[in-house]
Amino acid sequence: MTFSEIRYTVVITAYNEERHIANTIRALSDQIDLEAGALEILLVDDGSTDATVAEARASGSQDLIILHNADASHSSLTTRQQALDLGFRRARGGIILTMDADGRPGRDWVCRMIRPIVDGRVDAVAGPIAFASRPGWISAWQSCDVSYYLLVSMMVARAGFAGGILFGNFAFRASLYREAGGFEAMGFALTEDLLFAKAIRARGGKVAYGNRECLVEFSPCPTFRSLVERTVRVSSGKFSMLTAVLTAVPLSLLCALLAALFLGAAAWAVLAVRYVLGVALVMAALWKSGKLSIWPAAFVYEPAVFVIAPAVLAHVYLQGRVAWGRHSYGR
Repeated sequence: MTFSEIRYTVVITAYNEERHIANTIRALSDQIDLEAGALEILLVDDGSTDATVAEARASGSQDLIILHNADASHSSLTTRQQALDLGFRRARGGIILTMDADGRPGRDWVCRMIRPIVDGRVDAVAGPIAFASRPGWISAWQSCDVSYYLLVSMMVARAGFAGGILFGNFAFRASLYREAGGFEAMGFALTEDLLFAKAIRARGGKVAYGNRECLVEFSPCPTFRSLVERTVRVSSGKFSMLTAVLTAVPLSLLCALLAALFLGAAAWAVLAVRYVLGVALVMAALWKSGKLSIWPAAFVYEPAVFVIAPAVLAHVYLQGRVAWGRHSYGR
C-alpha cells in the first residue's frame, strides 16, 4: 500500500475493546467496491490494559495501522479527543470515516458513506446508528434514542442551525478538521462529535444525514447503570438549538401530563394527542434508520425518559464526574 493509493481512512479509537475489535477490523477490511489499496484503517489505542492491540493484530488485516495515544496529562483535552486528533492528523486519505471499536458495518458501508462527499454534494455524512437486540428493554430504547437524536439533528440542521453527529458513524473531508484548527482550537468537550459538528457548521460546511443503507450496529449498554453513565456524558454538551429542542420536546409531554392531572378532560385529550405525535416521531426515526422492526419500543421511549432523567440528575449530583475512556472528568 503506497501513499498515492490511499484515498480513504477509517479512524477507530479503542479503550479495552478486546472482545470486539478484531471483528470490526475484519468487517472494514472486507469492504466491497473499493479500489485495491484505497483504504487504510487507523486504530488509535487509547491506553488499553487488555488485549485490544493483540486482538487487532490477530485480525490479519493488511490495511491496519496501529497508533498509540500516550498519556498527555498536561493537555486540556480528553484522552478521547487526543486519540481522535492523532488519528485525524495521521490519516492519509482525503476522506476520513470514523467508527467505534464495536461497530458492525455493512459490506458496502464505506462506499455508501463517501458517495455524497465524492460527488461534491456535501462535506460530511452522519450515518445512522442502532444497537444489537438483547433481552430486556435497554437495547431497544437505545436504538430509539439514537435514531430520534439523529432525526431531530437533521431537522435542526435544515432549519439553519448546527445539528448533531456521532463519531460512531461519520465521514468527512479531511481538510475540514485542519480548517477548524483541530480540537486544540475547538476546546475541551466530552461530546467531541457535537463540538466538531458546530465547527463544521461555523465554517459553512454541509452535513448530510444518511439513511438505513449506511447503518452501523453496536453493542448496547449491558446494565441500567451503564446506560445512566453514558447518558450523563452524552448530555453534557453546551447549550445550542439542538439541546434546546431535545430538552423542550420531552418537557412538553410532562407539561401536558401535569395539565391533564389538574385541568380535567379537555387537557387529557391534549395529552393523548401529544403522546401520539411523540410516538409517530420516534417511529419515523426508526424507519429512517432501518430499525422499524422494533416499533413497539416507540410507545415506551418517552415515558422511559422520565425514569432515566432522575437517575442521571442523581448521578451528576452525587458524583459530579464522568468516566470517559481511561480517565474521568468534571461534567
